[in-house]
Amino acid sequence: MLKSEKLGTPFSNFPVTSDNVATERKYNSKEKRIYINEKQYFDSVELGIWNYYIGGYQVLDKWLKDRIGKILSPEDINHYLKVITVLRWTIKIQEEIDKLYSEIEKRS
Repeated sequence: MLKSEKLGTPFSNFPVTSDNVATERKYNSKEKRIYINEKQYFDSVELGIWNYYIGGYQVLDKWLKDRIGKILSPEDINHYLKVITVLRWTIKIQEEIDKLYSEIEKRS
């Protein structure tokens, strides 16, 4: 899973070293950060990525919710960074499809 070459360079980072315990899941729209505790966060997360839903679930929030009270491993952190990147690419592709669809509709 999540093995595409496009995922090699994540759009987000997890820049602060600490205990990696997920005690909260808070999005700060001004800073574009998802906090997992008072000190640690994933950065450069646009609001549209944070608010992205699949099957009735807000993807990034749900993933963190399931890990509250747990220590995120380096693999967990890397996986979450990849999910952020996948969602960013998904939104971009959806926007391109919407644009193409709109152009095709005008021709009909």
